[in-house]
Amino acid sequence: MKNRILDLTPEILEENYMNFDMCLLAAYSETHFRIFLKDSEPGGFLANLREAEVDIKLPMQIVTKNLKSKNMSIILEHYEEILEMVRTVELSRDMILESDYPRLIQAILIYIADYYERDRDLFSKEDITGQVSFITNYFMEHLSILIYLSILYEYNQINKMEIDDERKTCISNLLKMYQTCSVCRITGSIMADELNSLNETVRQCEIEAKRKERAISKKKKLIEDLRAEMKAQKNRNESRVQEDCEKIKKDLEKYKKAFEEERTKIQQMGKSMVAREEYEKKEKEVADAHAKYCERGRKISELEKKLKDMDIENELEVFKAYLKRHGLSDELYQLMYPYYDAYVSGVIPDAELAGDNLSYIGYTRLVDGQHHVFNPKGTGFRLFNLPEDAYLAENQFVAVSSKNTFIRSYQSFYNGERNVSSFAEVSSLDPVCAYTTKNNEEKIWPNAVANLSRGDIVGLSGGKVVLTRYEKKAICIGDILPSIKARGHGAFYVLKTVANGSLVYDFADRSEKVLTANGDGLTNGKIATLRGKDLVRYFDDEDFIYSSLPSDGSRMGFYKETEMGKFIAFGDGTCRLFSEFGLSGKMRDFDLEDGDIIEVNAFDTIIDAYECECEDGESDEKKIKERRDKRRREARKEERPGIPVETHPGKVLVVGSEKFANGYKSSFKKCGYDAEVVSGHGAYFDIHSAALKSDKIIFVTTAASHKNYYRIKEDFGERILYAASDGFKCILGLLKHKTV
Repeated sequence: MKNRILDLTPEILEENYMNFDMCLLAAYSETHFRIFLKDSEPGGFLANLREAEVDIKLPMQIVTKNLKSKNMSIILEHYEEILEMVRTVELSRDMILESDYPRLIQAILIYIADYYERDRDLFSKEDITGQVSFITNYFMEHLSILIYLSILYEYNQINKMEIDDERKTCISNLLKMYQTCSVCRITGSIMADELNSLNETVRQCEIEAKRKERAISKKKKLIEDLRAEMKAQKNRNESRVQEDCEKIKKDLEKYKKAFEEERTKIQQMGKSMVAREEYEKKEKEVADAHAKYCERGRKISELEKKLKDMDIENELEVFKAYLKRHGLSDELYQLMYPYYDAYVSGVIPDAELAGDNLSYIGYTRLVDGQHHVFNPKGTGFRLFNLPEDAYLAENQFVAVSSKNTFIRSYQSFYNGERNVSSFAEVSSLDPVCAYTTKNNEEKIWPNAVANLSRGDIVGLSGGKVVLTRYEKKAICIGDILPSIKARGHGAFYVLKTVANGSLVYDFADRSEKVLTANGDGLTNGKIATLRGKDLVRYFDDEDFIYSSLPSDGSRMGFYKETEMGKFIAFGDGTCRLFSEFGLSGKMRDFDLEDGDIIEVNAFDTIIDAYECECEDGESDEKKIKERRDKRRREARKEERPGIPVETHPGKVLVVGSEKFANGYKSSFKKCGYDAEVVSGHGAYFDIHSAALKSDKIIFVTTAASHKNYYRIKEDFGERILYAASDGFKCILGLLKHKTV
């Protein structure tokens, strides 16, 4: 048998601490310790305790409360020594009391010694059966750590007795049985505490459940109250709606009655009026008479003006009286020729222009549906001999003869400058000269006006000093459309021509229609002007067509080549076959490659491709492609010199698709704008930061989120232009319109 079965730990001692009841009580004070000093029979200290009339309960509570931690520390500190002593030393009361052990340890050792003395005779008797029964019952009733130590001591002492082996074996088995029971009891005690802890947890859960039940009950009552209130509100609303319906029904009946009365009045008025056909006939007759009267008055006014210009005011009164009496006779018509006929037809015969080598420059405007040319003083004259296929924009400069016949037009435009004495065309730069009215060159002084070029139109003072240079600008169909209408012509973009007609876009009413023209069919992709069904002129310049077509519906996309075929992927995520689209003239010789940025107009025609600047890390193949495309575009520019680019102040921000950023920036730069592009679906912080640094903001609604739309509208509402398409032409047109 081992020296000890039980390794005492703080946890085990905590569970079995109260099994030291007598020892703890005896160690409580010197007074109680005296019971161990009496020399009595074994176990006699228990009788001494009773004789001392010590109240066990109260002192035990005090000991447990105040000395438990201290006593446990003492027991654990000397536990190894106690085990060694009960194994090897034969204990006696005197030896224990003379030792320097603490009172608690001395009480424990005295208890062990008395325990053994009491049972010494028991182990020496011969009746083994009776001894086994007595000892077993005793062990089962007095299981404790203290008795365990006592039995361990007895066991070691029994081994030293001179008794037979059978008795030793019996006693050893009993001791082993007790030690097993002691360990089981300790385990049971631990499990009992765990059970108590679980019971306490169950109790707390029950309390929490009851609390939650009360809370649920309150919420149920609140829900019931809300339902009752909702039901009452519903009843009130239904009642109010019913009342409103009744009121509306009454109003409706009143309005119906008033309508019937008004219709009756109208019918009565209709019966008293003339028939519609007769009214329209009379109205037409009145209109024709009024037109004839106006035309006659206009002719008289024109004649008055010409007579006044000829300084024959005295004869004017006679002429008025003649016209009033006889009207415009054939004789008078022949007398006035060619002035009247030229004014009406707009064409002066060549015979009247022979020898006319004088010319001047003026700007044009439409007056009463006819082209007039104005001099620097603002005086206007009818413009004659304008070719059938020539059209002029408002304020466009033209060269005319002394009789106001058309010679040529310029791409420069009058800006309203009133301080100049004459307009002139720069003929040379070293020295600076201009054409005079006699078609000769005359030296002029540029003064502070810089960047003059040959062919520029300038405004001169009386001393031939250049006061201003008039800017050139490209012309589109919108600029000359009033001139086209004034000449009785129509302007159309030819979408598709078939055997029985052509599908065209009418610039006048912005609609698509089918028309037929005399002669051959119209050419697709060009702008044509017609007088009735007769073709007057084609406009085939690609830049002119590009700037003239409506920007609504234009889209940006990427050209894609895959094993499935050729496609165009648009910014909104849609994808269509490349074969479904037409090509504008300048795109027919352009070799598209996978990844090119292109623009498609509303008529499904590819009108342009945009440059993409190479970035670090791009492949050599990509860079070669970019250089090749750039050379091709530069070659096109050299073939058709452009108008100088006007640089615009401020920075433009485009909130749209970043996939087209390079195309946007390149195209804006060509038009004189400095642009930045941010994603419309990106973080609003980036959009807000870029907007703060920009002067103009263009928000592409088809390439941005609703959240960013509302936030930027709230922060920069007055500065934003909203584009309904991601096409560059749409965006640039919106910006130019706002700038104007």
